Parts: sequence; C-alpha cells; structure tokens
Amino acid sequence: MLDVVDVKKTVDNKFWKHITKDTLFPDKQSKTKDKTIEKIVLRVNQGIYLSSGVKEFIIFSKSRTKANRIARIVPSFYVEDYVLLYYLLKKIEIELSQGIHPNAFGSFRNFKYFRDKEKHNHELLGWDSLPSLASASSFYKNYWIFEWKEFMGKARRVFKDPSYKFFIMFDIADFYSSINLLLLERKIRSAVSKEKQIFVDLLFYFLQHSNNKFKKYIPEMKGIPQDEVGDASRLLANFFLQSFDYDLNIFASKLNGKVLRYSDDHIIYARDEKSAEKILFYASIQLQKIGLSINGAKVKDYKSRSEFKNYWGFDIHDLLDKNQWRKGANEYIKRGRNDFRWETVLFRFLLSSSTKLDLVDYMAICKEFLDDSLVSTLEHAQILRLYNFLPKAEQNNFLIQLDKLISKTNFNVYHYNLIKAIDKNIQFKKYFSSKKKEKIKKRLKELKNYFD
Repeated sequence: MLDVVDVKKTVDNKFWKHITKDTLFPDKQSKTKDKTIEKIVLRVNQGIYLSSGVKEFIIFSKSRTKANRIARIVPSFYVEDYVLLYYLLKKIEIELSQGIHPNAFGSFRNFKYFRDKEKHNHELLGWDSLPSLASASSFYKNYWIFEWKEFMGKARRVFKDPSYKFFIMFDIADFYSSINLLLLERKIRSAVSKEKQIFVDLLFYFLQHSNNKFKKYIPEMKGIPQDEVGDASRLLANFFLQSFDYDLNIFASKLNGKVLRYSDDHIIYARDEKSAEKILFYASIQLQKIGLSINGAKVKDYKSRSEFKNYWGFDIHDLLDKNQWRKGANEYIKRGRNDFRWETVLFRFLLSSSTKLDLVDYMAICKEFLDDSLVSTLEHAQILRLYNFLPKAEQNNFLIQLDKLISKTNFNVYHYNLIKAIDKNIQFKKYFSSKKKEKIKKRLKELKNYFD
C-alpha cells in the first residue's frame, strides 16, 4: 500500500513543474499535483493501476555527421507515469547508487548528493559538450554535466601516467534495450529491504508494460526505456553493471591496467597490447554472463599515447582550459573531424565569446556548426545560443536554414526543439509565422505515420 502523504512529500514541486512545463511535451491538463497523486495512489492501492503507455515517440539521430539515416526512438510518458516512476526510484535510490565503482560514470551516484569530488575535474566542459546520449529533457541536467566532467577529467588525469602505452575503446551493443529485466529485478530485490519490495513490484510492472503502444500487449522481458526525461533509466542501467565494473577493474589491476566507463562507453588503459587484449577478452566474457555483448564494430585500438591523445583532443582542451582560445580554435580547424572526438571541443566555442577568436577562425567555427546534420540534432537552447553566436549578417540565413530543415529532417526531435526555440525568442517568433508553424505541425504528422 502506498502512503499518499509520503508520495506528495517525495514528489517535489520542482519535478512536478519540470514534467508539466519544461519537457518537449508540456502537459496542458488542469489537474494539480496533489490531485494527480491522489488518483495514482488510489488506483495502486485498489490494484487497478495501469500504465498509460507512451504519450509521444521522439526520434533522434544516432549521428551528428550523417543526416537522416539511423533512428533512436525515445518514448515520452504521461504525467501520471512519470510521477509514479520518480517516486519509486526515489524510494530505492540509495540502495541502487551506493555501490557505484569510482571508475564508472553517468549514473549520478544518487539523486541527493554527488560522490566525493575529484580535484580539477569539474571545470572542464560546459553542458553543451554533453554526449548525444544525454536525455532530451532530464530533470537532473546538472548531474549529467557533473558526471560527464568527472569522466572527461579522470580520463585525462589517468592518461598522465606514462606507463599506459596502449588503449582500447569499446561499447556495449544495444545496451539499454538488451538489459535482461528478470536479472535486473533479482539484483534490485537482493539490494533492497523487505518493506521496500512493493516499490520493486510496481517498478517492474511499469518497465514491462510502459511501451504497449509500440510493442502492443507483449510484456517486455528485455530493455529499459530511454525516455525523454531519462534519469530513472540511467540509474537502473548503471546499477545493472555495478558487479561487472568491480570484476573488470580487479582483473585489469592484476595486469597493471585500468578501465573507465561512462554509460556503455569504456576505455581500457594498459601497459602493452597483450594486457589490453586480455582485459577486453575478459570484459566480453563477463558481459555475456549477464546477457550483454561488446559492439565488435566499435572496438578501437590506440597503439600509442599520441594517437589516443589526439583522438580525445586533450591538447586542445588544455589550451581552452588556459583561455588560449585562438590557439585552441586554430588547432581544432587544422585537425578537422578525422578520428577525433570533435564534438567535445567544438561545443566549448559556443560557450565562449567570438571576440576571443581570430576572424578567420571564428568564421570557420561558425561554418562547422552550420552543417545540416549537426543543426538538426541541437537542443532548443543550443539553437538559440548558436543564433546569438553567429555574426549579425548570418543570423537571418540561419533562420532560413532552420526553415528548410523542417521538411528535410526525419528526426522529429528537431521539430519539437525548434517549436520550443520559437516560443522563447522574439526574433524566432517574428520569422516563423503562423504559416511556417503549420508547416512544422504538418511535418510532425507525416513522421507519425512511421509508427502506424
């Protein structure tokens, strides 16, 4: 039985405001938070609660360099389901987060506090440098920022050890959609007390039946939904890998190596190629034990320190950390996007002032941002920031580009973000007339046909 007073106390007003006003699909219902919670608790306690299913599907691109190719589908849930999911995770968050390995990042430690801070990791990147896997409308955006900074900072700091001479990067194939729900449930039940098992019951009912709109009435046996808010999913996914993180790092340490993880992306630091390959082989075995596998197509060897350093752009980040923006911009432009994690560098320029750059470099940076495939992946705040970053003479051309992308882009996350940008900027409102807004709505209807 759920306690309505406890649910009202746990589901804070900030979260309620976020899911009703700040997501890509703000809820226009007139119900108050208290009335919504009372309705949910009554249904749960009477045994008649049913998930409302998916409100909307958001289509993301899996690439910022190749437009209109591979889609990543993200569900957005109704307010009632977000409230219940948030409450359930809040009740077991400490159990799910207290055992996180210090080399694993991306799970927030828990919703209440950050883990012990590691010096010099936190001033590295602004939020615009977050990887594209970050949730579209995360309530804990600052936690994403912190974890990404921590990961990047530690990756650089570990690299300073000259004994590491060989590096391997790999990720888990279809990580979220491959998580075995039965195994995850067993892990969670063993971690929480007897009186909290009701929260686990409700959580796994939701996970198995939240996507009936797409999967019809077949209960899910695998997969955690990477929903629009996404914070709960991230906590669950990282909990699933806790034992793996410890086993892998113990094995790596025996070979004088180390493994860092952000979500499903891993970096192996080793003293030689043979040790790195042994660690990779061990990781592949341990993952298969829990129903996961390494994405073989994305395993990348870096056979020298300079090769690994160039890929991450550590030298450019060092320049930007020292406010040497002109040198950093010049080095970025010379390097291009070839085998280089260019996004983490490029988006840092968006946070700076154009006056910090030479005119030639500034124009080159602007050109980088104006690539259609990149623009179509920008969040609404990034769209507005780019508009203000561009020269005055180019701002209208940018609006024209945004208009043309309405019909060219298959990923509806672009259209929803554009709508939000229009609502927040007077110049966008002037340019995007009622007729142009109808064009956006028409395109969204066309894209919905893919789900029929």
